[in-house]
Amino acid sequence: MKLGSLLGEVENLSRRKMLAVTAFRSMWSLWLRRQHVSERLRLRLCNVIVRPVLLYYASTWGQKGSETDKLNAFHRKQLRLLIGIKYLQIISNLNLYERCECREIGTDVKDMRRRLFGHILHLDEKAPANQAVPVYFETEGLQGHRGRQPLQGA
Repeated sequence: MKLGSLLGEVENLSRRKMLAVTAFRSMWSLWLRRQHVSERLRLRLCNVIVRPVLLYYASTWGQKGSETDKLNAFHRKQLRLLIGIKYLQIISNLNLYERCECREIGTDVKDMRRRLFGHILHLDEKAPANQAVPVYFETEGLQGHRGRQPLQGA
């Protein structure tokens, strides 16, 4: 649990998904009017309305591989609904991202985390967040090599 968060990591991600679905469904009548609203405009609206709801506070998420995969699958499902790809129609993930002119949402979360880390490093040395960085790397971050020890002299 993080300071300022009422939920744990998994619960927070689940809540973000639920809120994103709510935001997505609030625009459902617009998504269904494919003949009146272009695909490009629908994608732009989704990026402006739904994506920020999903990625709110994402720079503080500690990502596990399985959670990132679930987040990416959730995003792809929304994209498929948005552009009208039905269940039996097949489109590869790469083609989907090219058609929607976007990338995996897990990559965006990683970039957000890197930006937050850069902001923390640029803070004053007396800031609590900046003081926590060396403590983390002394205790947790660099606990040594996992697995077999490296060969000496090789």
